[in-house]
Amino acid sequence: LARLEPDVPAFEGRGGPFSMQALVDRRPLVIYQIAMKPDAVISLHDHRDYNGVLLGLEGEAKCRNFDFVQAEGIPAKGPPFLIREEASVTLRPGRIATLARRRHNIHQVVAGPKGARLLDVFTFFEEGARSYWIDFDDTPVDAAKGLFEVRWA
Repeated sequence: LARLEPDVPAFEGRGGPFSMQALVDRRPLVIYQIAMKPDAVISLHDHRDYNGVLLGLEGEAKCRNFDFVQAEGIPAKGPPFLIREEASVTLRPGRIATLARRRHNIHQVVAGPKGARLLDVFTFFEEGARSYWIDFDDTPVDAAKGLFEVRWA
């Protein structure tokens, strides 16, 4: 994907800080284009039971990936749990960030000061696979280890 020069129609988004447009939805393969306004944030969420590749097309965005430290549990309101920051990539045209079913499965995307346009490619492994949002205040409980205490939103 990093070597791909996609012929993706320009997409400015529709309102709100970010917008997504489905370009392909032939499960197990799904491809979205994402338009992010300057400094927009796609909040922390997990991608259970699918792989993903996020490709920078225009502008830049920072993608931070996390892994579960404790058992994932069932996404529902409940006690806090720990995650660890494992990777951080600044997406620019041609740069990628990846996530897998169990590795770097949780991520947050923050657009740069000029915004960003991204291509998001997913391969689903389960019929009901979906994302779950996570409450996150970005204050580590152990900065040296990159640990954060979070809750399901």
